Amino acid sequence: MSAYANLNTNYHLLLQKLDQFIRKYYLNKLLRGTLYTIGVVLAAFLIISISEYYLYFSTTIRKILFWGFIALAAGIGWWGVLQPLLQFFKLGRIITHEQAAAIVGAHFINVKDKLLNILQLKHQATSLTDRDLIEASINQKIDDIKPVPFVGAINLAKNKQYVKYAAIPLLSLLVLAYLAPNLLRESTERLINNNQEYAPKAPFTFKLLTQNLEVVQNQDITLQVKTEGSVIPNEAFLHINNFPYKLTKGEQSGEFFYKLSNVQKSAVFYFDANGFRSNDYNLTVIPKPSLLNFDAALNYPDYVDKKDEVLRNSGDMVVPAGTNVTWTFEAENTETVSLRFGPSGSPETNATPSSGNKFEITKRLFQNTSYTVYLSSQKLPKADSMTYMITVIPDAHPTISVEEQRDSTDAKFRYFMGDASDDYGLKSMYFKYRISPAEVSADGPYQQTNIGIEPGRKIATYTYTWDLAKLSLKPGDRLTYFFEVWDNDAVNGSKFARTQIMSYQAPTNKEMEQLAQQKNEDVKNDLDKALKDLQQFQEDMKDIQQRLLQKKELNWQDKQQIQDLLNKRQEMQERIEQAKNNFNENLKNQQEFKEFSEQTKEKYEKLQDLMDKMMTDEMKKLMDKLAQMLEQMNKDEMMKKMEDFKMSDEQLQDELDRMMELFKELQFEQKMEETIDKLNKLAEEQKKLGEETEKNSDNSLEDNKKEQEKATEKFDELKKDIKELDKLAEELKKEKDIQGDTEKQQEEISNEQEQSEQQMQQNNKQSASDKQKKAGQKMKEMAEQMQEMQQEMQQEQAEEDMKSIRQLLENLVRLSMDQEELMEDLKKTNINNPRYVKLLQQQNKLRDDSEMVRDSLVALSKRVFQLEAFITSELTELSRNMGDALSNLAERRVAPAATNQQFVMTSLNNLALMLDEAMQQMQQQMAEQQQQSGGSCKNCKKPGKGKGGKPSMKGMGQMQKQLNDQISKLQQDIKEGKKPGGKQMSKEAAQLAQQQEALRRSLEEMAKKMEGNDGKKGEKGQEGNNGKSGNDKTDERKNKDGKGEEKNKQARELRDLAKEMERTETELVNRKLTADMVKRQQEILTRMLKVEESEREQEWDDKRQAETAQNRTPNPPPAFEEFIKKRQSETDLYRTVPPNLKPYYKQLAEKYFKSISY
Repeated sequence: MSAYANLNTNYHLLLQKLDQFIRKYYLNKLLRGTLYTIGVVLAAFLIISISEYYLYFSTTIRKILFWGFIALAAGIGWWGVLQPLLQFFKLGRIITHEQAAAIVGAHFINVKDKLLNILQLKHQATSLTDRDLIEASINQKIDDIKPVPFVGAINLAKNKQYVKYAAIPLLSLLVLAYLAPNLLRESTERLINNNQEYAPKAPFTFKLLTQNLEVVQNQDITLQVKTEGSVIPNEAFLHINNFPYKLTKGEQSGEFFYKLSNVQKSAVFYFDANGFRSNDYNLTVIPKPSLLNFDAALNYPDYVDKKDEVLRNSGDMVVPAGTNVTWTFEAENTETVSLRFGPSGSPETNATPSSGNKFEITKRLFQNTSYTVYLSSQKLPKADSMTYMITVIPDAHPTISVEEQRDSTDAKFRYFMGDASDDYGLKSMYFKYRISPAEVSADGPYQQTNIGIEPGRKIATYTYTWDLAKLSLKPGDRLTYFFEVWDNDAVNGSKFARTQIMSYQAPTNKEMEQLAQQKNEDVKNDLDKALKDLQQFQEDMKDIQQRLLQKKELNWQDKQQIQDLLNKRQEMQERIEQAKNNFNENLKNQQEFKEFSEQTKEKYEKLQDLMDKMMTDEMKKLMDKLAQMLEQMNKDEMMKKMEDFKMSDEQLQDELDRMMELFKELQFEQKMEETIDKLNKLAEEQKKLGEETEKNSDNSLEDNKKEQEKATEKFDELKKDIKELDKLAEELKKEKDIQGDTEKQQEEISNEQEQSEQQMQQNNKQSASDKQKKAGQKMKEMAEQMQEMQQEMQQEQAEEDMKSIRQLLENLVRLSMDQEELMEDLKKTNINNPRYVKLLQQQNKLRDDSEMVRDSLVALSKRVFQLEAFITSELTELSRNMGDALSNLAERRVAPAATNQQFVMTSLNNLALMLDEAMQQMQQQMAEQQQQSGGSCKNCKKPGKGKGGKPSMKGMGQMQKQLNDQISKLQQDIKEGKKPGGKQMSKEAAQLAQQQEALRRSLEEMAKKMEGNDGKKGEKGQEGNNGKSGNDKTDERKNKDGKGEEKNKQARELRDLAKEMERTETELVNRKLTADMVKRQQEILTRMLKVEESEREQEWDDKRQAETAQNRTPNPPPAFEEFIKKRQSETDLYRTVPPNLKPYYKQLAEKYFKSISY
């Protein structure tokens, strides 16, 4: 224990000695560091001060030297003084005992590593098990080095050698402080005030002539300086922003200047010359208000349908009128932003400051203007300005164009088509019209109809159909009309534009009569010329046929002659077509202002039917075939076609003759009715004028006289009409002398009118009135006389025609029976039998008889309107088959001859049926006329007339009933034994079979027509109608489908009835008259009556729909439909104009698209 205590004591003493060594170690460092610090700091101070004193460093270098000196002093003071001092007091990091032991061991030879070993063993003794041995070793070593003074290893006296490093700078400082104190003072002052410029004293001084050292940002400033002293430098420099600029010499000696351009920021500057510099000067830049960015938010009016947009840094703009513009300016160094709209002197408006350095102002624009933006600050009012231009596009007036087309088939319809456009959109469109009656001088208000257009469309294509018939125009009325379109200008209010004002003058009665008369003459001239051309054509055709018979084949000259002949035929057909067009046009014109009697209407319809069927498809095909044969140079085939042409031309000639005569007859009847009507009206006017003359005062006699003169002129015109009427009657070989029978009355009326005028000139009202009334009364009597004359002529003509029809009907029936009997004989006769020649002679006689009947029928057809249009074609077929039958019989070709004979019977039966129908119609018309009390037959109706010109179900039903009665009577007579058989019974049965056959063929033809009409209606149903909605079209299509189904059903029923009738024909020929036949015939009649009822209902529906159809728009002409298609494609073209084009270029594009669309 004592050994351990001893060890601790020795070891503690050892550590104390080491601590003393460490303190002396740092004391030595402190002394040496102090000397170094004093020497370095003083030397640096002296060097810097002397350098500054003589070199006049710039402020930057002085700053570097000053702060560099401070940093040097601080750094070496820390290293040499402060750090050793802290370590002396054991503050901070110091050397360890081991490091100190190493230093001591290195200094004392007898210590060496012992001291370090002691410390190491002491550390090991704390962890090893044999610590006693270690501690003994430690004590031994401590005892060996205990006498050694560790502090002796540090010799403080050695620091004397470092005193010189501090003494030399110190002595130098003291010497300078004594000998040149200004050097240290001035240089130190300049170093301390391192921000201030110091110039070396020069033999001259700088005098700044520029008084104001403030400059506006971005502007220029000229710095002027003058040197004063004993020496004037040749050149001088301006130092600014660490960059020298050579000054320009001024006009006076010693003056210099320099222009600083576009000064941006404040700066310090000085002048320098010959190594001498001036004091520092401060150039102050006044910040100029400047615009960094600005936006213009364009809020367009809603109606222009344009998306709002923002213009960035763009002051010029093109905007629609009414646009709200909000400017947002972002500026710096700016206190106020103001705008002046208009020229100089206009008021200014300050923008409202917003967040940060932004300003806002809003204005609504209506017209072109310039505007100036001013930027201001407190020191710089209106320091900057910018002027821009605003182009305001006013809402232009809409534009509208129109094209008018008239319906060539109906003068009452007008078709309008056009375009309307506006720069921003259309609002509405109207069609306006005004009727100005002929007898009224003042104009009334316009009526308007809204034309549906899509609001907002910029370009609209429109079509409109106008039916003048709905206006109930009177003769002489003037109609003015136009289209008007309005735009959607929401700023200034809607504006409108109109098309050119169009007009229509309704013709007067006199003009209509003159036009109708002229058209009638044109029709007659065309028909007459066509007849002459046809006759010439026939003669030329005959000559060519005779020449071709002598040739084996055709040559080029023959071909050319035939081609010329075909060209003439084509011209003739065109002339007939022209006559047809003139006729239809005349009819339509008259229907606008005239009310025809029912009888006149039916006759016009009959003439129309004749016109339509005059040029048949067979004729056109025949011409095509002949042209084809001509190309093939086929003589034989061409000769055959020429023969066919001959038959066809004969038929056409008959039709033209009939058409001409019937047209003259109709013209005469219509002229007669119109003359009577005008005479009655004039009589009423004359009577009324007489009453007014009696009542009016003397002052009004002059007006009455003028009215009387007009009435006299009208009667003079009527006398001319009567002369023309008499001329027509003479052409038609009428027995009545209209002019002669009414001449006396005409003279009396003229005398009364003349005397009334004379009495009015003498102011004799009563006498003048009596004369006027007498003239009116005589006119009335004359009209009644002409009315009676017309009825008498009609009745006489009807009786004569009825007589002719009965005779012809008997001849046709007899011919038919004779032909049938001849057919039966031919079946039983061998062609080698001598009797065959007699039968051939009988056939020849039948042909001659048929030609006589043919001539009579042709003559009758020229007078009787009731005869159907197919009479000429049926007569042609009759003649052709008669000739063919005779030729075939002569050639012993019995079978083809029998076929021809059968066709002959068919034609005879058809003609007989047609005559029977015509006779029934004439009988009913005569009965109705006789029931009328002296009036003209204006409301006569044609019974039993079907739409197709063939007998109707009503007429055939009556004939079937008569036939049934005859069959029942014949069957009853046979049953009672009155007619047991024989030739007479066979003849009666054959006649009944022929009648049944004729009825059957009529039913079959009617069924075929129903099926054909249904097909045509189906085709027409595909056509659209302008102005109809989709629902209307759907209903119409359903309606047509329902009609078609009903027609098909009726056609099937008629064909079933025809089959039943054919059974009856067979049984009648075989003389099987049984009760079953009679029953079947009754069922046939019942079914026919049902079909008749269905047909009557259908006709009622057609009539009702025809009345409804007056409110429908007819199919537009092809040009109108082409316009619609074209405009639809142009609408797509207009849409290709890019919406974001500038207005100027957009207008150019739209004008271009419009220009190429026409």
